Amino acid sequence: MARWLFIVYALLLCLKATPQYFEKERKLISEVENASTDSNKIKALHALAEFYYIYRAEDKGDSVLQKQLVIAELSNDKSLILQTLFSNTFTNISSWTRSEILDRAISFIDQGLLYAKETNNKEYEAIANLNKAIIFRKRANYDQAISCALQAFTASEHIKNDSLKTRVYVELGSIYNRKGDAVSAYRNFNNALILPIQ
Repeated sequence: MARWLFIVYALLLCLKATPQYFEKERKLISEVENASTDSNKIKALHALAEFYYIYRAEDKGDSVLQKQLVIAELSNDKSLILQTLFSNTFTNISSWTRSEILDRAISFIDQGLLYAKETNNKEYEAIANLNKAIIFRKRANYDQAISCALQAFTASEHIKNDSLKTRVYVELGSIYNRKGDAVSAYRNFNNALILPIQ
């Protein structure tokens, strides 16, 4: 297993050194520089951050996320702030990512969680806790992951969004599966199938 992980990691490093990588990076940076509105700039920065996380350039990705957040906060546009704090960028973090990168991801998600609580937005509170659960699962910290997923489920009880509840059940199932608890994993996956998707 460790040998395969090393091979995958080596391939990702090689991909970073290809002309296509640099061309795509230049194109994304150009889109950021040419964005005429805050909204367009945030979208372009999101694409750039995602690109860096996919190619394991997490330090650059973190820097881009911070720039994105500054622009969103200066715009004083609530939708841009939510878009930045609750993007799906962290889903590209792998389980073998350095612990300080995972710590920074948790810290960024906590900013979003605090914002959601301050604005009494239960849906985004649930999303933040779900994202934290995903990060903790990737760190193999299953008890903390379950705690965050249950907090996400509690917050989602206050909203009519069955697709979000389905995502929480799927995450709980994934956590229990990684933990080796097949019965609990099956129960949560089954609950996810029962809920209608909106």
